[in-house]
Amino acid sequence: MNNKTVKEKFWDILPIKMQEAGIRPVDLANAMDMNKATISNWMNRKAFPEMDNIQRIADVLNCKTDDLLGRELPETDVNFDKLIVS
Repeated sequence: MNNKTVKEKFWDILPIKMQEAGIRPVDLANAMDMNKATISNWMNRKAFPEMDNIQRIADVLNCKTDDLLGRELPETDVNFDKLIVS
């Protein structure tokens, strides 16, 4: 079982997602209209972004917030095609 906190997962995942997207820290700062020092603090594990900024990061990196936070949805056997809503 993984005992990492959400912050630790984010700090591990952010550089990976940035590399996958071909985004440098300065690119992320510019895209988010933020100070480069803020991005640096996230990258260097000195700060953790507010939730609205996590959404903005996900938008820039073209991923889901769950991906950035290391959340994995449980597997389900529910067939949503046959789900009846009344």
